[in-house]
Amino acid sequence: MRRKDREITSLDEIIAILKRNQVGRLGLSLDGKPYVVPLNYGFLHEGGKVSIYFHGAKSGLKLDIIRQNPCACFEVDGSHKLITGDDACEASFEYESVIATGLAKICESSEEKSLGLSQLLLNLGIEPPSKYPDAVLEKTAVFKLEVETITGKKHLA
Repeated sequence: MRRKDREITSLDEIIAILKRNQVGRLGLSLDGKPYVVPLNYGFLHEGGKVSIYFHGAKSGLKLDIIRQNPCACFEVDGSHKLITGDDACEASFEYESVIATGLAKICESSEEKSLGLSQLLLNLGIEPPSKYPDAVLEKTAVFKLEVETITGKKHLA
């Protein structure tokens, strides 16, 4: 990271940023062409390992790309605030962000899908059901980004 003074080295602080936000951007690539999609997410932080969950339809470009190339990047940012000065060249921006990379996996079992959907709902501030209807699990694709690297950066005045 070029700006070491803005680097977040604490995993707890990175997790706090994930908790404060509800929308992230999933970056994928197929045949050298990038694809980025904003989506809601949930996550688990257990034993120093982070997994990010998201969902979607059981057909579509996101699913097709993940099947062919599971390498993925996920980005979250927040705490945005414009900083102005006496002239335009003094303008800056407050922010905090997290970038994670890893392999995206399609969750297959009902248990894994339920876990992912529950984490997503919890991150949105919604209490998940004790059991998901089979019809919901059957029609919903749930994905898990198994995080290999995760970094954070902030510029807050």
